[in-house]
Amino acid sequence: MPTKLTERFSCYVRGTMLLLLSVVFILSASGCGGNDGTSCTVMDNGDDTMTISCTDGTSVTVNNGQDGQDGNSCTVQDNGDGTKTISCTDGTTVTVNNGQDGASCTVQDNGDGTKTISCTDGTTVTVNDGQDGSATLVVNEILQDGDSNCPNGGIAVHTGIDSDGNGLLEGDEIESTSYLCNGQDGENARPTGILQGNYTINNSLDAYLISAITTITGNLIVDAPGLTSLTLPALTSVGGDLNISGNYALTNLALPSLTSVGGDLNISGNYALTNLALPSLTSVEGDLYIQNDDALTSLSLPALTTVEGLLGIVGNTDITNLYLTALTSVGGYLIIENNDVLTSLGGLENITSVGGDLSINGNAALTSLALPALTSVVGDLNITSNVALTSLDLSALSSVGGSLNIGGNAALTSLDLPDLTSVGGVLDIHSNTALSNLSLPALTSVVGNLNITNNAALTSLTGLEALATVGGGLSISTNTALTSLSGLDGLTSVEGILSIRINAALTSLSLPALTSGGYLNITANAALTSLDMPVLAIVGGNLSIYSNGALTSLALPALTTVDANMDISSNSAMTSLDLPALTSVRGFLEIYSNDALTSLAMTALTFVGGLYIESNAALCISLAVALLDQLIAAGWSGLSNISGNDDSC
Repeated sequence: MPTKLTERFSCYVRGTMLLLLSVVFILSASGCGGNDGTSCTVMDNGDDTMTISCTDGTSVTVNNGQDGQDGNSCTVQDNGDGTKTISCTDGTTVTVNNGQDGASCTVQDNGDGTKTISCTDGTTVTVNDGQDGSATLVVNEILQDGDSNCPNGGIAVHTGIDSDGNGLLEGDEIESTSYLCNGQDGENARPTGILQGNYTINNSLDAYLISAITTITGNLIVDAPGLTSLTLPALTSVGGDLNISGNYALTNLALPSLTSVGGDLNISGNYALTNLALPSLTSVEGDLYIQNDDALTSLSLPALTTVEGLLGIVGNTDITNLYLTALTSVGGYLIIENNDVLTSLGGLENITSVGGDLSINGNAALTSLALPALTSVVGDLNITSNVALTSLDLSALSSVGGSLNIGGNAALTSLDLPDLTSVGGVLDIHSNTALSNLSLPALTSVVGNLNITNNAALTSLTGLEALATVGGGLSISTNTALTSLSGLDGLTSVEGILSIRINAALTSLSLPALTSGGYLNITANAALTSLDMPVLAIVGGNLSIYSNGALTSLALPALTTVDANMDISSNSAMTSLDLPALTSVRGFLEIYSNDALTSLAMTALTFVGGLYIESNAALCISLAVALLDQLIAAGWSGLSNISGNDDSC
């Protein structure tokens, strides 16, 4: 405090304050180890005076000294009551209190770990000596082979407090221990058990690190173009997808313990792969693709029983045999396509059902297709373009939910589907150039179209006797050896177009049970001499019978109605047209260019959309005019043209 007061005086007090400055220094020296004196402040009053105010309540106002004159002289008087009075020659006085000395203290060591502090003001306190803190230590202990915690040796890491300060952790000083153990020699040194999540193999080190893993919960991807061999001997299951594709150098793939794949299994585009071993695989819950593995010669999945999704064996140019003898069902599509040297499907003999489409297409060397246990295909069944196929066994097949397409199998001689009762879509038997025998004795209905076309060796339809209804159209065309339709004796209705065209050897056309059809088109059957449809009553669309050069007569005794056009033309040998029950033709009735026609009988006809009888060289014009008159007499009026007929009669 004296220093602060001195600073204030030196800043604001000039002249007479020089004397006060010396007084203050005297006061500050009077205390010895005592408390600070009273604190004071100086205020400039603006009238050449300053007021000194102290915290003990005393104050004094002094005049500024004038430049050039000595300041006032002051004296100090001890009042004997703890105060001192400062008196100056200018008549001003101030009385201030002395500061009290502080208490003096000593410290005594009691020799018992305590010390006593005694002060002159009578106060004492005894305190304990503080102890040095104990050190916390971490100590590594080398463990040898055979240790109970680390059989192959390692390190024990001890942690605790060194209570006795000897730099060691002993006995109860050890609070915790962790072990860092050496791995075992050989394959058991690798991680074992379950790998959670996904894993990707990009090289041989990645493969080595999971070679003792038994389960991968996520996806396993093998994308290692430089890898030549991959063996995962311990792997039993993959919870997600297993994708092994685009590994161009891979020749050997062995997963001997793998039993299940929870997602898709894709082994594709491994062009050098020659050996694929999955002997324990029983189920794939997604799709299974074996595709474009060009060097693979054999596919053996002897334990596989189910594929929940699609099974695709596609584009494997060197594969010759399939061994999937335990497989009983495929939940999705089954596709076997473009495997150039595959000769047999004998390895699929136990499959019973396919939940989607079944497609066996473009396998150029396939000679035998045997699926003797197959009972149903939910989707389409396609057997096409297998040019060497000679034998087809689908003996248990009872239903196809979609379409059945058997075509382009140039060497197939016989199609025998003894248990097939229904086809939910189109039944298309086409372009099987060697097919001579067709037997579907249990087939009663086809929901879509029935097409039997371009089977050059087919001579008979005697295997279709049970067929009663066709929900779509019926097309029998360009079967150059076909002589008879006698196998269609039970057919009662065709909802779509009934088209019998360009069957060069067909001599007899008999549909004795057919009562109705959508469209009827019988065209360009050059050898056709006889047409028999005795109960056909209604044609819902056009009726066209033309360019059948050998047809000598046409009799449709039950036909009453044609709902569109009726065209009887260019049947050069036809002599008689007998339609005794026909009452109406909603469209045009056209009879033309039937060179031998001499008889025309339509005695019930009362309505046509138009009447055209033209260019029938042997037909007496009087017969044509009589038909016109018959219509007019029934109240008909409409367009007509009668010309180019025999005007002589």
